[in-house]
Amino acid sequence: MLIGLAEDLRYGARVLRAAPAATAVAVLTLALGIAANTTVFGWIYALFLDPVPGAARAGELASIETVTPAGDFSVVSYRDFRDYRDQLKAASGVAAALMNPFTADAGSGPRRVWGELVSGNYFDVLDVKTALGRTFAANEQSDAAGSAPVVVIGHRLWRSMFGSDPRTVGRTVLINGRPLTVIGIAPDGFHGTIPGLALELWTPMSMGPELNGQRMGLIDGRTERQMWVTARLRQGATRGQLQAEAESVARRIAEESPSTSRGFGVAVMPIWQGHYGAHTLLLRPLRILAAVCVLVFLIVAANVANLQLAKAAGRRREFSTRLALGAGRGRLVRQLLAESALLAAMAAAGGLLLSMWMGQSLVWLLPPAVEAPVVVDFPVRFEVLAFIAGLCVVAVVLTGLAPAAHLLGKNSWDHLKDNGRTVSASRAMKRTRGALVALEVSLALVTLVGTVLFTRSFRNGMALDPGLEARHLLVSQIRMNTFCRSVEDRERFASRLAERLRTLPGVETAAFGDYVPLTFGTPPSARLEAVEGYTPRPDEDMREFESIIGPGYFAALGIPLLEGREFRDTDDAKAERVVIVNQAFARRYFRGESPLGRKVRYWGRWNTVVGMVKDSKYRALTDRGMPFFYTPLRQTRADSFWMAFFVRTRQAAGDAVGVQAAVRREAASVEAQAGVAAVVPFEESMAALLYPQKVAAALVGGLGALSVLLAAMGLYSVLAFAVTQRRQELGIRMALGARPVDVLLLVVGQGLLLTAVGVGAGIGLSMIGAPLASNLLVGVAANDPTNFALAGVFLGGVALLASLIPGFAATRVAPASALRRD
Repeated sequence: MLIGLAEDLRYGARVLRAAPAATAVAVLTLALGIAANTTVFGWIYALFLDPVPGAARAGELASIETVTPAGDFSVVSYRDFRDYRDQLKAASGVAAALMNPFTADAGSGPRRVWGELVSGNYFDVLDVKTALGRTFAANEQSDAAGSAPVVVIGHRLWRSMFGSDPRTVGRTVLINGRPLTVIGIAPDGFHGTIPGLALELWTPMSMGPELNGQRMGLIDGRTERQMWVTARLRQGATRGQLQAEAESVARRIAEESPSTSRGFGVAVMPIWQGHYGAHTLLLRPLRILAAVCVLVFLIVAANVANLQLAKAAGRRREFSTRLALGAGRGRLVRQLLAESALLAAMAAAGGLLLSMWMGQSLVWLLPPAVEAPVVVDFPVRFEVLAFIAGLCVVAVVLTGLAPAAHLLGKNSWDHLKDNGRTVSASRAMKRTRGALVALEVSLALVTLVGTVLFTRSFRNGMALDPGLEARHLLVSQIRMNTFCRSVEDRERFASRLAERLRTLPGVETAAFGDYVPLTFGTPPSARLEAVEGYTPRPDEDMREFESIIGPGYFAALGIPLLEGREFRDTDDAKAERVVIVNQAFARRYFRGESPLGRKVRYWGRWNTVVGMVKDSKYRALTDRGMPFFYTPLRQTRADSFWMAFFVRTRQAAGDAVGVQAAVRREAASVEAQAGVAAVVPFEESMAALLYPQKVAAALVGGLGALSVLLAAMGLYSVLAFAVTQRRQELGIRMALGARPVDVLLLVVGQGLLLTAVGVGAGIGLSMIGAPLASNLLVGVAANDPTNFALAGVFLGGVALLASLIPGFAATRVAPASALRRD
């Protein structure tokens, strides 16, 4: 049998070489379909099936998250983590991590590196073994501040910073200006526990105060909810048991610390279901992309099957002769499947190479404003190769069986009687090829409707009013922990830099704040202890979003001040404590009355309202007015060392290249160690929120274009083949007086009939599938008739063009030449 299979493959290779153009088209078409599906599968595998590469028995890992009184998910405080670590019996270990940007310097100059402050048992819980060196020893797992000045670095950082030098272990590297000893090199491929982010160094949590200038409240307090917490299930335990135990611990925490933890709960879930990481943004668009890729693969298979059927029409005599000479039908079916297998194998190789290149498109689509180290590795491993092999099997079946059925049907013997002057396709073959084209058109319409939906959605999202003036606004974030060792240092640096920025040519004004609106993440919040004149309901949650800002903030961002005043430089620790609220805050707590002069108590002090600003968007462009209040930097002791600087320019922010460079220069002139992140137009920063819509619009759009092209190719090939088969008929028609325009309409009409059938079926499928994409849509209804009309008209136009080419070819048939063939 193996010998026979080898002969089939050799013969199949000769057949494919005999028609290089058709073979190339079939291979390229299949390769595109395989590449699209493999790319999306690779993303799904990397983000959801193997979210923590390098960790042993990753299926045992679970994420522990806080559930807020409002039902939102949040990360965990370090003190809560310690309770979970010590009290969860269903877990063999519980680890915590805090993602952090660092400045690393091994002697060749500082560079920005993303890493994590981690609990001492981090690598033990994950069961990650170092490639070189070791992880944290028992005496390095203490929570005592500054007790373990050591670091484990990632494999990629080891290559780029140390040139893969095996003597790196034991060397000293400056992290945020503090000397740490490298004790280990993480294994290649390990990026930490946050899916989709490539972190490159890990140092004990006890080094947080030393490296970041943070107070020990980060470790000792319950309000500093900043930790990603990962648990490993004990052997024999279930996630349900872990959830029940975690809920019991959360209740004890709430009883012991009602002021900070009342109403808070806990959720245990698989890592891939966690609410932090790149996968949270990509889950919805990847679901859509996976469905569209299946449609594209079906279109590809139908297209190649059509090509194979066209070739089959020319091989009926060959196969009829082989049957007459004693070849079994099974042997001939095996021959056809072998030819399809060769096509699929060549396409698989090309598809794998294409998918390795396309695998980075998720990162290419990231807006420049996204600083986080997003990485979606395309893993070339057994599971991906097995997926490609499965696609090849499906492709062989879908593209090989239809030609086999037509070639080896019951009328095969009739073709021995053919006089050799014509090869006519059977009616069954014509119907099959027409049905395949209609199928391609219908599926192409579905992908085209998706393209219209997501393109309109992305455009609508970009046109939403953010409640501030985004044009002419630049934003940059600076982490000041490397050079500000106290809140006084922070105040001095922020004030001096804002003052310097206001003097730059081309700058109208500048200001600073600790939160950039309309970016990833949740604004800081504070629990209101009391509001003058407001009586809260029992157990009412009075935690509201807050931002710490400087003078001129609202003028810089273009947020209208409706009443009162902005903060001044004189609003410092010695002055009366003041606060500015938005309209939604006033509606909730002051019943819409003027808030000026009213008092709000938080952080243990009363604050007088001195201003009210218009509601703007904070977390999402689709936000409806939510209460928000602002505190002057000089009256807060919060130890956050992130600060964003907003610069309003006199020209469009995207054209203010000189201003962008000047911001970096000024920051360095105020403090040489100031690590300025990217200085970007606020519109680009805001666009990051629409990344899922952008991914859907770009990638579904690309697949939609491919689908339309393939459908047009299929329609063209069927009509061109039909014209070839009907040359004699067309010649007779023209000899009897038919005009060229009549022949043109005959051919084009056949193409438009197939298109109409496909469009009708496609609209029905789209109406069923479109609502599944509703959670990705902004400002457009899933079943808006406009979407179907636009897609149908565009596809109809493409089909008309594809039909005109063979139609015009038919009008050039010479009647005398066609009649002489008989």
